Amino acid sequence: HSRKLVLSGRTEADKKVNIAARTNGIITELRVRRGDHVKKGDVIAILSDEARDAQVDRARALLDQKRRERQAREQLIEKGTMPRLNLLDLEAQEKAAVATLAIAEAERDRGVLIAPWSGIVNSVPAEVGQSMAGAVPANTGSEIAQILSLDPIIAVVEVSERKLAGIKLGTPAEIRLTTGETAKGKVRFISKS
Repeated sequence: HSRKLVLSGRTEADKKVNIAARTNGIITELRVRRGDHVKKGDVIAILSDEARDAQVDRARALLDQKRRERQAREQLIEKGTMPRLNLLDLEAQEKAAVATLAIAEAERDRGVLIAPWSGIVNSVPAEVGQSMAGAVPANTGSEIAQILSLDPIIAVVEVSERKLAGIKLGTPAEIRLTTGETAKGKVRFISKS
């Protein structure tokens, strides 16, 4: 028969993430409030920067131009009025234009902040109209929102070394919350300190 330990502890979210700007811009939309439930992929906030849209348009126009140049010169090469060697250079220019467009689109997409998983919005320290600096580390004020994943929820308890002997990873556990509800789980981590 197994022994029973009664311990006090606290509950914590399984995962916690600070949603932060990865690029510069001004918050034009903040789509969440504290306590909101979000699903993976939900838009949390949108940063405005017209320059990003202009860079995408410019890159798209450059790609269209390079494609038309290559197509026109392919016809000249087929007719024999232009050396075939020019085609390799044109293909390289077109590939470079494709890469430039991909970079511009990725930079534009950094202005749309999304939930990496489903959870609850724990805090929203940012406000619409606030300027964000993407190069700043997330812990120095560029946080827009914090999301917690409460499924599963983790119970953290401290056990004295004397009582630690029978506890192993995978040992069944039951917790009673302050609300009186109980939940069953298992030991998934034992700290060495």
